Amino acid sequence: MNKYLIVIANLFFVAHLLFGAWLLLGWQFESWRTWYLLSLALWILSWVVFRVCPLTYLEFTLRNKAGEAIDSNEEFIHYYLKKFFGVTIPMPVIYWGGVITFCVMTVLAYTL
Repeated sequence: MNKYLIVIANLFFVAHLLFGAWLLLGWQFESWRTWYLLSLALWILSWVVFRVCPLTYLEFTLRNKAGEAIDSNEEFIHYYLKKFFGVTIPMPVIYWGGVITFCVMTVLAYTL
């Protein structure tokens, strides 16, 4: 059972990376502009409504059920920077980085 939970958690990890790449680069594709803006809206809405990214929550919940000890209050970026690179960035920096990224990506989507 734990093996399957880890596989599913890894799929959420990959989905998270792909969605993050879409949020950073999707503004470049004019024919996909509506879908991109919807994605941005869903991203910020998840932060406002859930106070956490649903992909992070699902992945960390699955990993905890599989026996990995992950603080479910951590953010995706915070956890994986620490795990893979040993870098710890304060949560407020990550939060405001997300807000600034959202604003920049929205401006790019509307102006280019």
